[in-house]
Amino acid sequence: QSGSAAAGTIEISAKVVMMCGCPLTPGGLWDADKFEIVALIYRDGEKIDETALAYAGEPSHFSGSYAAPKPGAYRIAVVAHDETSGNTGVDQVTVKVD
Repeated sequence: QSGSAAAGTIEISAKVVMMCGCPLTPGGLWDADKFEIVALIYRDGEKIDETALAYAGEPSHFSGSYAAPKPGAYRIAVVAHDETSGNTGVDQVTVKVD
């Protein structure tokens, strides 16, 4: 996967769903409030920052943004983790900032 962003702002969104297909919602069976969802930001193979993603108002959707300090390619790894159950998932994408 890849994408691009202009003017140094990377909008990050993720859909996080359990393997059973169950959605994450605040206070739901799979409580979105119990998950830590964070975007790890990498440039030139090194982690340079991270930003938390917040529930975006609809089941299983989380979002946030990152102000890239300079143009170039950034790898973003989104990690979702529920410390109570140990459920964890990771996905990544490369984004070019012009």
